Amino acid sequence: AISTISPVWMPRYTLWSAAPFFICAGLGITLVPRRLQVPAVATVGLLAALNLHPYYQDETKPRWDLAAADLHTDLQPGDLLLVDDPGAVHMMNLYLRRQGAHLPKTVWTQNVQQAAAALAAGHRVWAIHGRVGQADHENKAQFLTQIASLGQPSAEQDIGLDIVLLRFNGLTTEAAD
Repeated sequence: AISTISPVWMPRYTLWSAAPFFICAGLGITLVPRRLQVPAVATVGLLAALNLHPYYQDETKPRWDLAAADLHTDLQPGDLLLVDDPGAVHMMNLYLRRQGAHLPKTVWTQNVQQAAAALAAGHRVWAIHGRVGQADHENKAQFLTQIASLGQPSAEQDIGLDIVLLRFNGLTTEAAD
């Protein structure tokens, strides 16, 4: 019952997911009459599996796998990806390599001026902001302020709870979209 209220926090780990719980449960099952031990093991196993359900339904980490898939589909030659943290590219490349693809250094930058120059030259610029690792990074509002010189995005997509992907159309590609 506690895991339905707080699927990630300490009660779940303390009460269910820790080895001491299973050790104590196993010791307790040995005290049950022999004919009831198999059903008791099955019941504890079923309850443990049901306890994991809320945990795996909750989004506990940024969905860089989805961001990588979206970018891989939408990124065209000449497009530039603006990132707030190079770790984002490394995370997406981790997933893209499984498909035999990756984002080379030539298609991404952290430099807003370089992105603005690409936009002025008619290229699309994709800006991605999301949490990478456990360090505190700038929030979305700070990122949007930092890239304000690019103008208004032509498209914005939230990917999971922690990632936002923005597309800025260049002068020549805007008419094509």
